[in-house]
Amino acid sequence: MIETAEKKKKVKEIFFHIIKILIAGILIYWVVKDIKMDELAVLPRSRLLFAWVTAFILVFCQTALSAFRWQLLVRAQGIDLTFYRAFSLTFQGVFFSLCLPGGAVGGDVVKAACVVKETSGEKKVEAVTSIFMDRLVGLIALFGLALFLILIKIPAVLTMTKPIQATVWTLGIVCITGLSAAFFFLFHDIFLKISFIRKLLLLADRLGKGAFTRILASVDIYRKKWKTLFVTCIMGIVVIHPLLFLALYFIADILTGRLQQIIPVFFAAALGNVASCIPGTVGGLGARDKIMQILLETGNGLASSETAMIPILYTLGYVSCSLTGSLFFISDSFLKKKKNK
Repeated sequence: MIETAEKKKKVKEIFFHIIKILIAGILIYWVVKDIKMDELAVLPRSRLLFAWVTAFILVFCQTALSAFRWQLLVRAQGIDLTFYRAFSLTFQGVFFSLCLPGGAVGGDVVKAACVVKETSGEKKVEAVTSIFMDRLVGLIALFGLALFLILIKIPAVLTMTKPIQATVWTLGIVCITGLSAAFFFLFHDIFLKISFIRKLLLLADRLGKGAFTRILASVDIYRKKWKTLFVTCIMGIVVIHPLLFLALYFIADILTGRLQQIIPVFFAAALGNVASCIPGTVGGLGARDKIMQILLETGNGLASSETAMIPILYTLGYVSCSLTGSLFFISDSFLKKKKNK
């Protein structure tokens, strides 16, 4: 019976993963169909290659800095994790987020499984908690930046068509909801004094088989490490996420052959990455591209063919960088086999 239940669960996961891939494919096609091949044909191949390489380098640097951020969070728990190991596991996690059912969660599960094996018994909970907190501080930084850019762009948004306005406001609500959830996780003891919220948590905990209680308990481990949380949040706001925004900005500059206004491009990049956090696609592919395309065309006055190609090159840089995680996975597997001989 247990094996049958596990098989059903795996089939269900694979089914939903296929659905996500189909959704991503449809969204990417929606973007690609606006590319005019005759306009693309006249572009120098060196320009396209340069744009892709630029995106790859910036995404690679962003992922490397994310690895350093995670290392800080791990070491704050007294766990000795070298930068190379944090670097390797971070890239493996990004790779598996594209390949496994569950998206980013699937990548984090692989990352957690590896780090738990390499951590002593009394520190395993802290090791897993560090991955959750790394994800949390990353989302806080992204949602905070996106909301800031929405506030700056409100006058411009009000001139956009109603469907685009609705999209922007919806993504703004996603940011507010995400930040509210993060605030609740970090300061849950304040909210649990309210009887109604405490009862809701107990209900959710029963449905989740105690998952919420374990999550909140793991967050408490970091409450005394507020300096580390603050530093890692600032890293996300000042460097890590802006590197992704710069990737889109430089692609737009290279592809069009002229400097773009930086705020509208950052606005498109931020909201595109917020859209990628919404469940429904593999690694946010498709949803991110379409949001970026719409906002680049509306905010920068670029041609539809240009705004279609810019996010596609961004995604190519992102995916190709993520695929490098497979090299670390293969290297790990080879070293383990060699060690076991």
